[in-house]
Amino acid sequence: MYKIVAVDDFQPDLSKLRDMLGSFTDLQLDLLDTCENGVQALESILLNEPDIVICDIEMPFMSGLELCSQVKEKLPGVKFLLCSMYGKFEYAQKAIHLESVGYILKPIDSRELHDMLVKLIKQIQSESQLAMEYETLKNAVRGNQPILTQGFLKELICGFVRHEWECKEKMQYFAIEVPERFSVVLMEIDFTDIEKISLLLDNSADTMELRCVISSKIRELISSSAETSPEFQPVAIDDQHWAVIHGYASSDKDANLAAARFIAGIREAAKTYGISLAFAMSDPGDNIADIHLLYKQCRYIARYKYLFEKGSVITPNDIPADASPSYLDFNEIQSLIKYHMNAGTKEEISVYINSLFQKSYLKNDELAYKNFCFFIIVCIQYVLAENGETFEAVLGDEGNPFKKLMDFSTIMDSKTWITDIALSVHAHINGRTSTKQIAIVESVERYIREHDIRDVSLDSISSNLHYSSHYLNYLYRQHRGKSIFDYICHCKINTAKQLLHGTMLKLYEITEAVGYSHTSYFTSVFKKHVGMTPNEYRLRKHHDA
Repeated sequence: MYKIVAVDDFQPDLSKLRDMLGSFTDLQLDLLDTCENGVQALESILLNEPDIVICDIEMPFMSGLELCSQVKEKLPGVKFLLCSMYGKFEYAQKAIHLESVGYILKPIDSRELHDMLVKLIKQIQSESQLAMEYETLKNAVRGNQPILTQGFLKELICGFVRHEWECKEKMQYFAIEVPERFSVVLMEIDFTDIEKISLLLDNSADTMELRCVISSKIRELISSSAETSPEFQPVAIDDQHWAVIHGYASSDKDANLAAARFIAGIREAAKTYGISLAFAMSDPGDNIADIHLLYKQCRYIARYKYLFEKGSVITPNDIPADASPSYLDFNEIQSLIKYHMNAGTKEEISVYINSLFQKSYLKNDELAYKNFCFFIIVCIQYVLAENGETFEAVLGDEGNPFKKLMDFSTIMDSKTWITDIALSVHAHINGRTSTKQIAIVESVERYIREHDIRDVSLDSISSNLHYSSHYLNYLYRQHRGKSIFDYICHCKINTAKQLLHGTMLKLYEITEAVGYSHTSYFTSVFKKHVGMTPNEYRLRKHHDA
């Protein structure tokens, strides 16, 4: 029911309005009260909180416009329908300004009043629906607060939130204490020993599954450690990297000791599962909006982890003075190597590797050059690990690539060797991928041949082979030059040929046997593929026999 209060100082008009409202049985109206002036109406409205107020404008003590204004301040959701015997333009202007929904002239027409109430009710329903949706979304936001908090911290760490006022405002919303001084600790899982971990944990797990298991275990260890040390705020960057915001609770010296204890606890716990972690710790900072710069510093110095023992905590002071981040963008290089290994051509790989060795400062610094070579090999090793492979599978008995690099005495020798390694890895990955894709395509065709042709569809194939229909169709077209639907149609036509030639089934029976609903459509499809109608094909085969 929609609650209404009617207000008019002229009793006959009020009585007529009451009768009109009573006649609108289709609108589910509930007339709560009738009032003869604005003061009385204000008290009634605040007490009853109606949905709609139908109010005369010209009244003693308090006009309808003034009543509307005062009610809107306290009950903004109440809808007003203002009435007047005078068609004054300023009344209409004020009604619009007060956000009253309706304005009609007296004497009130029953149909006009009905239409205006229908409009008001629809608006009330719409606003009610929006309010319910808003409340649902608000509850969903509150229910997902931990996920949203992690999302904000990741944006902060990665540099998507850079204004100090915005950082503090969001940290206050997520109930995160804003530290006056802080540093960032980067933790990175070493997936290069994934085969050893597989033997330790579960040698039946595939590489991707094992990565997820390891990542989940490290997440658990970091979260558990952070619960007992609230000054550390962990942020999951991806399945391999975590950033921890360390808010300093005391002096820099005490803070560094606390960080060392926090890291040691996680490192030792990870070792019990055979998991090795690399750690990089930034310089301290005091502007929360610049925290992304400290994270970038960690990512940069973490590139030198292969120069240190596993599990070492690397700081900016540990990086050689000649290793300046202004020369090379290591993140970009790693991304491009990954791209070329997985999707590039042989020519693109050779050109790119050659371009990497054109950096002028490498040619004059033997240590920087060797470090850079190691970095390229590590990037290639990561690509292999992500594809579930190792250098041994590609190089065979050629030996350890890192040891091999130390034996080269010239830039040309090592560059040529690294190029050969990259090309070998590329060929190995793509060869394996191609073999797997062909196997999938053959599985599609085998499924179609071995099942009732009437029940075969792209969805049924996708469901049984556990690949998306889009991906299966893409692979099939790549390797066969046509769609899966074309192959299904081909099989249906072949089956129809056999039935036309080898049985006396009627045409509609053959149509149903190969999965078509209409004989005319089947005939057109058959003629398109064979060049003649089914009956013509049957006659020709019988004639030839």
